[in-house]
Amino acid sequence: MSFIFRVHNLERSICQTTSDCRQSTPRATANTRHHGPYLVSASVATPRLLRRQVIELSVIGSLTWIRPVRADLGSRDPYQIEDFDYTFTAPSSGFKFVSTEAPRNERGPAPERSPVRARFDAEEGGANVSVIVKNAQTVKFSLIQVSDITAFGTIEEAAQVLLPRGSVVLTASSEVQQIPSRETPLGVVEIPPKTYYRYDFLAPNGLHIFLSVAAQRGQVYVCSGQSKKEKWDTVKSSLTKSVLSFRLKEGGSLGPK
Repeated sequence: MSFIFRVHNLERSICQTTSDCRQSTPRATANTRHHGPYLVSASVATPRLLRRQVIELSVIGSLTWIRPVRADLGSRDPYQIEDFDYTFTAPSSGFKFVSTEAPRNERGPAPERSPVRARFDAEEGGANVSVIVKNAQTVKFSLIQVSDITAFGTIEEAAQVLLPRGSVVLTASSEVQQIPSRETPLGVVEIPPKTYYRYDFLAPNGLHIFLSVAAQRGQVYVCSGQSKKEKWDTVKSSLTKSVLSFRLKEGGSLGPK
């Protein structure tokens, strides 16, 4: 079954890169549903956007910390990435960490933290995996704080604001992670489940991209693995396993934005 979409946002898209294309395991059970394939249509004019800067992979950012550990990703010596509000496992075999820390001016104010929290590039070029964090209001305006990616609608509806116009979605799946309840002095607190939308698609600029998208506390999180189409079969295993390992931390952001 095919779906044809009209995109209402995201003219400059998550597949924008430089010229060379420059899990933490969940503690609870999760349910996964699959969809696709379908086309994100570019046949209509895009209305005025809130901002045309939604999610871009080529900007500079900073990573809170990196803690190398052993993990089974099908490659040697992967890195376990620990940020204030998320975790994911990035393969280091064949990939190198790229510092995205903004230059600091000792005489001026501290630079704002970039949307790009982490990035690993293939040593031979042509592929990378990264994590981007953006304010949900820059993706789609809402009068209430976005606490889950389902605030953008179904997985097909969310594609309209998350993916580049003209993208061909090969597969799409949704995973619901059940979060255990928490004991507090006031009693048991039920924690809402967390939803992840995942898209495997071909972008108009020739990139093959696999990404996992989630949201909490007014922020949208995108863990993305991408490569040139001709290189995809070579890096597919490392990229997809890394993206699938992405998890938001329970309790949301505990540090600076």
